[in-house]
Amino acid sequence: MSAGIDVAVRGTARAAGPGRLRVLRTGARSATVWVVAAVALLLVTIVGFLLSAGSADSRPLHWDSSAPDGGRAIVEVLRDHGVEVTTTESLTEAQTLAAEPGTTVLIHDPSGNLEPSTQSEFAQAAADGENSLVLVSPGLYVDGYTDGITTATQVTDAQNSAEPMPPDCEWEPARRAGAVSGTANRYASTGLSEGRVTICYHHPWDQAGYGAVAREQLPGHDITVLADPHWLSNAGLDEQGNAALALGALGGHERVVYYYPQASDQPWAQQDGRPANPLALVPTWFGVAFLWLIPLLAALMLWRGRRLGPLAVERLPVIVPPVETVIGRAGILQRSGAREQALHSLRTAALLRLARRLGLPPSARAADICDAVAAHTGHDRAQVHRAFIEAVPTSDRQLVDIATEISNIESEVSHP
Repeated sequence: MSAGIDVAVRGTARAAGPGRLRVLRTGARSATVWVVAAVALLLVTIVGFLLSAGSADSRPLHWDSSAPDGGRAIVEVLRDHGVEVTTTESLTEAQTLAAEPGTTVLIHDPSGNLEPSTQSEFAQAAADGENSLVLVSPGLYVDGYTDGITTATQVTDAQNSAEPMPPDCEWEPARRAGAVSGTANRYASTGLSEGRVTICYHHPWDQAGYGAVAREQLPGHDITVLADPHWLSNAGLDEQGNAALALGALGGHERVVYYYPQASDQPWAQQDGRPANPLALVPTWFGVAFLWLIPLLAALMLWRGRRLGPLAVERLPVIVPPVETVIGRAGILQRSGAREQALHSLRTAALLRLARRLGLPPSARAADICDAVAAHTGHDRAQVHRAFIEAVPTSDRQLVDIATEISNIESEVSHP
């Protein structure tokens, strides 16, 4: 083994140590980024799975939702009381079941997915089967089910509206339930019904004829409007007489059909019994805009993919002058802030030259070379060891100072 190889591989152990450590730190940082990203992705996947598994549906008053505003509790309570509950999001199935005798149809349509014609069909199906139709917070859509009940608006104080409301009517299920939690929603009779509309649950300061529950008794069937979905929700079912009111409104028949409308199941979303063509929903101007995007995309590709002239052809192998290699490597080290690696290269080259000049054996180590240099030049041994082995630069200024000191000491060692 030559002195040069020995010095390059293990002679500057002190200087090479920090360099290896820096490489390890850099590699660890790079690996940490990927590890953290993988762990974060795994956690997101697990949380998403748990959330999807914990609650099959999060829509308000949906029978599969166990959230505070979900409707799982009312379904279980009805079943515990011997009522057969059928849940569906299919319009066809709901309309078929609504016409079967001995059925109460519960509809909660918070998004207003049902058209007026579909609403009237449900009312007619309930009439044909002599059944009950219960609407939960239909709002302005109540007019589609009946012309005897309408939405009533009034200015109310939110704090006062939360106070419990007594039934104050002759409808027996309301009288048995007693007071329920307060709400600001009100309904009233239009006066056009051939039957009798009963208005229940209101505050003393409400306008006459306004109430939170409206019940229309028609020949052979009835329609009940419950103003507040909170009465039937998981969180509100055990407040005041909410549960008793819900059971009284829904428990009049042996079977309850709970229909939760969805947009994709409505008549306007289908054609001849088949799902509508999604392209039919695209506006007519989209085709013209898309055609205009084609030349713009081609121009963008030409702009980003252009070349400044033909490809250069060069004979191989390429001969690079050593000075260019040195300058290029120095630039890379400077941009990356690799001071220790740069100093290690300077020390290794200087020690190789000094070993040759002093005629040291191949087994000479960096410390041996430094001792020989100190004896040859008369410099303090600690100063030479610091310059060639121990000093670690923390700034560019210190790197320059150490390199200058190495150059000065090397210049004092003459050729043998």
